[in-house]
Amino acid sequence: MSFFPAAVAKPARRLFAPLLLCALLSAPPAAPAGTIGVEHALGATEAPVNPKRIVAFDLSVLDSIDALGITGLDFAVPKQAMPAYLAKYGSDEALDAGGMKEPNLEKIYEFRPDVIFISARQADYHDRFSEIAPTIGPIVDYRDFMPTFRKCALMLGDLFQVPEAAREQADAIEAKAAAVAAKAAAGGRNGLIVMVNDGAVSVYGPGSRFGMIHDILGVPPADPGVEVSTHGQSVDFEYLARIDPDILFVINRNAAIGSDGASAVLDNELILGTKAGRNGRIVRLDSAVWYLAGAGLESLAIMMDEVDRALD
Repeated sequence: MSFFPAAVAKPARRLFAPLLLCALLSAPPAAPAGTIGVEHALGATEAPVNPKRIVAFDLSVLDSIDALGITGLDFAVPKQAMPAYLAKYGSDEALDAGGMKEPNLEKIYEFRPDVIFISARQADYHDRFSEIAPTIGPIVDYRDFMPTFRKCALMLGDLFQVPEAAREQADAIEAKAAAVAAKAAAGGRNGLIVMVNDGAVSVYGPGSRFGMIHDILGVPPADPGVEVSTHGQSVDFEYLARIDPDILFVINRNAAIGSDGASAVLDNELILGTKAGRNGRIVRLDSAVWYLAGAGLESLAIMMDEVDRALD
């Protein structure tokens, strides 16, 4: 089929052809989709704007993408570690990316992701992930929680081109935190954060992975001397009885990862005899949210509401 009108003479057609080719060659190329630079704990990454194929080992990022209402995406996620409120991402529509500590690199490569989000649990895989796709994370620093949380939320807003929604939701989280902190200050009750894992008990204080209860939400620590450690400071029941907290915030690691055990570890006379036990202030937190997805726009709202209720 000819692109030239039938009325155009053959010599004229020979003139049009090179002119058309010249015009095509001189036309500006299509603008690239664009990237944004993201600084994180493991370096800096150029990530494509509006990525469609997402590997999300950092469940707080998955949480925030969900909160921002981003649709039309394909996900690869660690299905066996999915909190109930994110269960839809564990459906057959998403690829199982493997375990939190043992990602399935072959499946992830075959998925051909646009971007990979990791948490501290996958830090050892960063270089191998980076050979597959731009890899980001971890971003949120528990020692500088709210500023780095906000940085992550606004980054996602820019990445998916919904900056106003991200800013509004981050502002709402910060306002909620301030309200809970004011309530904690007025109530004057101290608290102790405990994680149970099978028969073991450990505590967390300010500056720790769960320390936002003290650092951000203003609950005074029952023991200001708790060591800052990734896995918490190992303690016994006598320690808990001696510290005698007003509120005992309990995270059950077994429940978080979907295994049995630990639910009744604190049901003993020493713990029930503390102020927290006597006054009905042993607060069993939504462990999957706190342990697996504790820095997202949705998860933080859930967490803050739990602390807020504990202060009533």
